[in-house]
Amino acid sequence: MKHTLIDRMRGWLQGEPRGHAAEQGIDRLIHSEAERLGTIDPDTHRRWLMLRNTITAVPEPRQTPATRIPARIIRPALVTGILASAAMMVFLLWRSTPVLDQTFSTGRGQMSTITLADSSDVILNHTSEVLVAAMEPGKVRTVRLHGEAFFKVRKNGSPFQVITPAGSVEVLGTEFNVRERPGAFEVAVLSGKVRVRVPYRDGDRSVELTKGMVVMIAEGDTSCAAREIRYAIYPGWMHNRLIFQDTPLASVCEELEARFDVRVRVSRSGAGRERISGTLESRTAEQALASLATLTGLSLRHDTDAFILY
Repeated sequence: MKHTLIDRMRGWLQGEPRGHAAEQGIDRLIHSEAERLGTIDPDTHRRWLMLRNTITAVPEPRQTPATRIPARIIRPALVTGILASAAMMVFLLWRSTPVLDQTFSTGRGQMSTITLADSSDVILNHTSEVLVAAMEPGKVRTVRLHGEAFFKVRKNGSPFQVITPAGSVEVLGTEFNVRERPGAFEVAVLSGKVRVRVPYRDGDRSVELTKGMVVMIAEGDTSCAAREIRYAIYPGWMHNRLIFQDTPLASVCEELEARFDVRVRVSRSGAGRERISGTLESRTAEQALASLATLTGLSLRHDTDAFILY
């Protein structure tokens, strides 16, 4: 933003006449910046007007040989001073603009990478949403998550908190994955250390996780116990793998539907209640479902509007 406005000021100074046209040119700049930023507080607007008066107060050089040469010498210094003043005005405008909460989301078959204001990275899995609260120096950085995301948190001395409907995660600087789906909550740490808090009717339970540890909590589970990550590639969804551990086949099919935006049906009676443990290749829907068919002993066919396991 700063360089854009200064470049515009420089171009204006080199091409615009003085006098009334100069005043109109500065007013146009003020108006355009106000529209782009959305709001300018009264003090900042007063400083803009002071800058305009300073520029338009410079007398128009007389077109004589005696004044032409000094004008060429003075003009660079004048331009430098004006650009410095413009930079200060841009900074004041930036400081006066409120930082708002931001929401990012993905749909079926989508993933997205987000860089936060503190330089932390969030990689959103499909059908997920994060609400990022405005970040202020020295205060807790807060993100609310629905779905699944991988976090690379930049350490800056302020705590970083991820809040989900199933529980929360608190860190200073680390890399970890959070998965919140209906009936399941999972947190795994690839580096650093986090504290996971899970609410229960009789009070919260918490557990600390370090590198290579995971906590997986299914519906009705109150143990909140940490264990080692069993897979060399984790989280699988970031490496074209889908990892399942004692997961109902119906839930596996729902995950495939959301990841690839396809329809999957299981036509064999009772098969949907079977539980699956294993890793599926997932570069494409066809590859993932072929792996699932092999794992379950089912057959696979592709109809017009759906994949059928039978």
